[in-house]
Amino acid sequence: MSGPLAGVRVLDFTIAQQGPHSTMMLAQMGAEVVRVDRTGPGAPPPRTPPRDHHMVGFSFAHALGKRSIAVDVRRPEGREIVLRIAATADVVTSNFRPGVMEKLGLGFEEMRAVNPRVAYVTGSGWGRLGPYPQRSSLDMAAQAAGGMVWLSGYEGDPPQPASCAIADQTGALTLCTAALAALVRADRTGEALHVDASLYGGGAALQAWEMNASSLSGRTVRSGDGHAVLRARGAVWRAFLASDGWITVAAEDAPTFVRLCEAVGAPELAECYRDDAARAAAMDTVEQRLADLLASRPVEEWLRTLRAREVPAGTVQSFADVFADPQARANGYVGRLEHPDFGEIDAAGLPILFDRGPVPPPPPPRPGADTDAYLAEVGYSAAEIDRLRDGGVI
Repeated sequence: MSGPLAGVRVLDFTIAQQGPHSTMMLAQMGAEVVRVDRTGPGAPPPRTPPRDHHMVGFSFAHALGKRSIAVDVRRPEGREIVLRIAATADVVTSNFRPGVMEKLGLGFEEMRAVNPRVAYVTGSGWGRLGPYPQRSSLDMAAQAAGGMVWLSGYEGDPPQPASCAIADQTGALTLCTAALAALVRADRTGEALHVDASLYGGGAALQAWEMNASSLSGRTVRSGDGHAVLRARGAVWRAFLASDGWITVAAEDAPTFVRLCEAVGAPELAECYRDDAARAAAMDTVEQRLADLLASRPVEEWLRTLRAREVPAGTVQSFADVFADPQARANGYVGRLEHPDFGEIDAAGLPILFDRGPVPPPPPPRPGADTDAYLAEVGYSAAEIDRLRDGGVI
């Protein structure tokens, strides 16, 4: 697969969502990502019909464009295999708890010994330092710890987790960024580097504006379906129900608010609440009046009217709408891909567009599909490969 990372090899030990999605992005940017799938006792069994659509979707979200080797890394022979392949890699990445790779004999020092310029990239739940790097962590724990669950929802209501794995996905983006930074460092200095990115850190960074505003003001107000900081400044920033569906409106400043009021036929609202402070103090009243007006006409009419007056507005799309959206398809954010069991399906793509346009990635590999080829590349004979397979190492 061509792309800006063509020629870069990534040895991928990652599990769950944060790590595999980060390496999938590297693969979609052209890197050769070699996923190390488990074999031997404790390895997940192959999925058989009836097929689990949720897990097939998970695989498509995190394994597109990769290669796969199946190795029992707990065996000395398996460890030797992956160390040989690591010697040919530019990046080695994992996201176990700190210390797990070291116990397997696959930590930074072992990798640096066979590859002095390796970019060793780890994803963690909480970060490598501090009082609790060994705590278990999944998306929900990181969402909650970083303040996101507390911030979402209305005052007096229970905390509201996001309905998608936002900490995992943000962690994937930060882990991918860390890998790219480590690659640049290795290219410039020829030295190995260990870099870590965590779910906790990514979730907190996602809310940097809101956290800093809270620190400066000494208070943070939960704002339901609005934006905590912007709403406190008098911004109209939420979804409203039109006569046939939902529409989003974003009037961040006074001039935009005035244009919004004129567009919906309520110039008197602009006269009363043109001042940011006055609007912020009466936001419930302002939003209720806008809700009553916006409920009177269909979404498409409002979109034409609001956009004509340069008021940012948009539709609230379902996933089916996104898959059908020509804008998303043109930029490669979604596309049609071939699945070995399901045939052609719609799938999410890469949120980055390079000058040659979107390139559909290959489908996910079957576990172990490329084992023999990689072992042969690093010096194993056909007889040795057969012996390793007979012994359950691969």
